[in-house]
Amino acid sequence: AEARYTHATPISVYRGTILRRDEVEQLRIGSLVSTNGFLSSSRCLEVALSFICSDPGVNMQISRNRNDPEQFSLFKIGIDINLSPDIVVADISNVSHIPDENEFLFDLGTTFVVTNIFYDGENFIWNIQMTASNQVAQLNREYDSYMRERLSETNAAILFGRMLAHLSEYSLAIKYFQRLIRVLPIEHEDRPNLHYQLARMYRFLGKHNQAIHYFRCAKLLQRRALPHNSYEYGMTLAGLGTVYLELNDSKRAVRILEEASVCYNLVSRPYNTETMFHFNRLSYAYYLETQYERALKLLNATLAIYKQKMPADHPGHAQAYHNLGLVHRAMGNSDEALTAFKDALRMRQALLAPNHPYIARTYFQMGLLFEECKDYDAALECARKALNIQELKLPSNHNELILSSELVGSLLSKTNVAM
Repeated sequence: AEARYTHATPISVYRGTILRRDEVEQLRIGSLVSTNGFLSSSRCLEVALSFICSDPGVNMQISRNRNDPEQFSLFKIGIDINLSPDIVVADISNVSHIPDENEFLFDLGTTFVVTNIFYDGENFIWNIQMTASNQVAQLNREYDSYMRERLSETNAAILFGRMLAHLSEYSLAIKYFQRLIRVLPIEHEDRPNLHYQLARMYRFLGKHNQAIHYFRCAKLLQRRALPHNSYEYGMTLAGLGTVYLELNDSKRAVRILEEASVCYNLVSRPYNTETMFHFNRLSYAYYLETQYERALKLLNATLAIYKQKMPADHPGHAQAYHNLGLVHRAMGNSDEALTAFKDALRMRQALLAPNHPYIARTYFQMGLLFEECKDYDAALECARKALNIQELKLPSNHNELILSSELVGSLLSKTNVAM
């Protein structure tokens, strides 16, 4: 506590390291960078440079141009306590074994925002300028508010099962919801919602027949209360439409999703979280129907609403970017597609469990895009990341896992890399 830096005068510290090329490529001005552990830095530029240029263990040939697999990287981090009073950073030079290093240590999970990035071709070093930021704390507060809104009408019993799903523990959630159905009275008001939640879990696991069965059960139960519960009925239709999307029956999906839109329009809840997710589903349906201009128009409008009405980073926002990547890829706009997929990946990694299948979906699409661009090494890396997640979280016969496995095999034959 005594070493914590609290001076009002802004200072800069430096950190030299070696990053993979794909890690550097993900950094852009405005990107957030968060540490998994304590982050060491130095007030002295020469000390930071020594860690990448003068260390006897460093192979100086690994980074001689910006296309090499590993890149020398120099971070310059601005510290301004006036702008970020919650940042925890300590001057530990007095307690360090090597006081001449002038070491500054950032706390666990400290977040930075990239303010500038450029490549020094003469010295083969990426220069990355960052400032300590409170932005992630603010994003977490916004996301907590978003989750409270989304779950405000869900009772505690169902909420627990939804939290299991949020952690991608779908099999546990199914057992939990099935037990609730067994113990609740036949006329209990929660039974339609329980069938709806079970349908969602089976859909996540790729068990589409079971998902359709439970969505139809929920639909029949909800019809009794129309038009009072037209919003919930719309949610069930949207879920059923999503199953048909995954079964590549896009014509039926569009019809059902547009019917859901009518239900959503009957209630005075403009642009809430569920309707925003619905726009994502409908844009994806248009994409599958090769109605790319229609999908692009809806996605651009959806993203504009997300930026105005919703927290900056949450799953729906990420899905909109993911869909935007799909549409741009289909239209042959490779650069725009890659940018959209990277935005989706960054958001999903920030807010979902590390091995969430949605993260795998974005990696898989990036793998396909890199393959089309004939960057087979990058494609293989993305495909393997997708497959690793899916092998942990999905059944062995899940279609997405099978597709990722086939993509890895195809790319291995193109790169002659042994597994």
